[in-house]
Amino acid sequence: MSETVYGAARGDAERAEGVRLAREATARYPVSRLTALHYVDLLQRSEQHDAVIAYLRDQLALSRSDPRLYEMLARSYERLGRRTLQHQATAELYLLRGSAPAAIDQLQRARQANDADFYTMSEVDARLRQLNQQLREYREQLAREGRAPPDADKGGKR
Repeated sequence: MSETVYGAARGDAERAEGVRLAREATARYPVSRLTALHYVDLLQRSEQHDAVIAYLRDQLALSRSDPRLYEMLARSYERLGRRTLQHQATAELYLLRGSAPAAIDQLQRARQANDADFYTMSEVDARLRQLNQQLREYREQLAREGRAPPDADKGGKR
């Protein structure tokens, strides 16, 4: 319903009504992931990125297992020019999709962006150390078992 109202809207007031209906749906169905994703989509299309971030932070406090939430969070941080937080969210997205090396790369980019407060930068550094340690242990385990890491280049140099 809210998508129909938003999509057919001819003005800001009608689009705001679509967002309001979506917000009400999230209150009525708080555990519906589809309703949450729909609400965030409408907020992002309305350029309400601060509201997106606040809502997604609440959602991620409940469950940190949906990569789509991190993808939407990263998109809103990007739109607001918060590069460290964008890369931090993208790192969690990649990690949930099974790519620790890509997550580490994003955390290194977050560190280089260096546009966040001390607390956030400390979180980035701690997460980077944790993932590097996990990756190192994984590779050591594979070496002990005589297996090559799955991302090893076959026959070429890196």
